[in-house]
Amino acid sequence: MNYYHRIQNSIEFIELNLDQNIDVVDIASKAYFSAFHFQRVFQAIFQL
Repeated sequence: MNYYHRIQNSIEFIELNLDQNIDVVDIASKAYFSAFHFQRVFQAIFQL
C-alpha cells in the first residue's frame, strides 16, 4: 500500500466519523503513520 492509499484511507475514516470527536493521532493511526509523519505526508500530497 502506497502513501496515497494510506492517506485516502485516512480521509475515508474522517468522512465516516464526522459526528465524532477525532484528533490527528486517531486519523494517523488509520494510515499507519505517526501523527508527525502523517501531517508531513498529507501536506505534501495536498499542497497547492
